[in-house]
Amino acid sequence: MIEDTRKDATSWKVNAQIEQELTNVDTNKIVTDVLRYDDEFLSAAKMAIFEKSTPEKGCFNLSENWIDKKEGLNLFVKVVKIGSGNYTANIMWSLEEKTANK
Repeated sequence: MIEDTRKDATSWKVNAQIEQELTNVDTNKIVTDVLRYDDEFLSAAKMAIFEKSTPEKGCFNLSENWIDKKEGLNLFVKVVKIGSGNYTANIMWSLEEKTANK
């Protein structure tokens, strides 16, 4: 949930990027290309996952369609690729003002 309470609302965007790939905590085996947002795989590069182009104050729920419409953040793996175990990953989320030339 993002709430924009700025006096002068402007366009903004939410970015996601992987800081640490999915990693088995016991073996340290790294598994790449498994974390997706919608149809795009996340990587170390910053990726805009949501943009609010029209300046508007209020609350915006980025995850409201994640389950019903199967949108949003997903783990997309074949079990034979990673095997069983405990895994961890870090995703950096950032919120920034969207400038006209970006």
